[in-house]
Amino acid sequence: MSLNLLKTAKQIDVMATNISGRQNVHLEKIKKAINAINQFSIENFKQLKNEKSNELSFVVPTIVEHPKNRYSTTNKIYEYCVMAVDGSQIEMDRHAPTTCFLINIGTCTLKYGNAAKSIFSSTPILYAKNDELVIKNELNYSERLIEGDLLAAKRSVDEIKFLGNLLKKSSEQLPRICLLDGSLQMISLKGYYNDEIVLHEFIESGMVTELNKIKSIITESTNTVFASYISYPNSTDIINALKLTSCQSESIKCGRFGNEQSCSECIGGVLDRELFSTILSPGERSSVFYASENSLSEYYQDHRIMFFYINVNNEIARIEIPQWIGENSKLLELLHSLILDQCAKGKGYPVSLMEAHEQAVVTNADRKTFITMIEKTLHHQNIPIYTSMKNHSKNLRWL
Repeated sequence: MSLNLLKTAKQIDVMATNISGRQNVHLEKIKKAINAINQFSIENFKQLKNEKSNELSFVVPTIVEHPKNRYSTTNKIYEYCVMAVDGSQIEMDRHAPTTCFLINIGTCTLKYGNAAKSIFSSTPILYAKNDELVIKNELNYSERLIEGDLLAAKRSVDEIKFLGNLLKKSSEQLPRICLLDGSLQMISLKGYYNDEIVLHEFIESGMVTELNKIKSIITESTNTVFASYISYPNSTDIINALKLTSCQSESIKCGRFGNEQSCSECIGGVLDRELFSTILSPGERSSVFYASENSLSEYYQDHRIMFFYINVNNEIARIEIPQWIGENSKLLELLHSLILDQCAKGKGYPVSLMEAHEQAVVTNADRKTFITMIEKTLHHQNIPIYTSMKNHSKNLRWL
């Protein structure tokens, strides 16, 4: 039976009424956040962070320059090369005829200038061997299936690996920018803080290994930058810092999902992008901050993640970079300029990432065809096909 749209519409009306009622409260919180950043003191923040680090129910970033600082660029670059990578996947399905998953990597290389050119690729990678489907813990002989959050981490590693290969093969002398979509912080592994096998597999052996390769290429160049782009971010790093400095309570334990009631002055629930939309003019970026430290940070070694916000006219985006980009003023200026140009060409979103996504996307029709191809191949090779009755029933019409 299909969705009952009439019953759904009534619930949507109630939801809209509730949203309207919450908006005024939220706008007041944004005003309080603006007031908090106007009164922000780096020294006071550092002191409170040291004093109350053990009792905070939220994480805060490392701030070395005032969060209200704004930076513009007049560095307009017309000839450059951009390389972008995005990915998608077909997850394991226990109802499918065999156990496997597929990661599809889309790449885009665009060269601007007198010898303009474009190169696109779509590369499917099928993981079906036993040792490709699991992470093994040799100490206790346990295994973890690569699915859900672990598959998201696996895809992130494959994406940065492809980007590194694009950069390695590039012989362009023009300024170059390498872009990924999403966070560099492997946030899908938040539930695995205590699993050293998983963290070693995806961060140390995966992400950090590839970052080392990219860094070695970039350090030999003076005109190549690397970053990840997050559109419409839900981050609250800077808001958390302002909560720390503006809260009047001796015990700062309120949080979005905390057990204690937020006080009337709390700015919790406000997003960084909402705050910076009141600060940054089109084309401007914020200060650069060190991402909030957590149990994953130590695995990144000398690739500590930094970030800044940028107004790309249509929205406030978050740019994440390793510290060897963020601490280099010349590379930061180049990155600022090229991000703006990519977003201008893509009408608010980097055109190279848009094209990479088009190469990577796996549609529902693709997924069905993928399963059909597996079934036909197994049948052709006289391999028995087993599937669940639930999966079988989906192909039948009962009434």
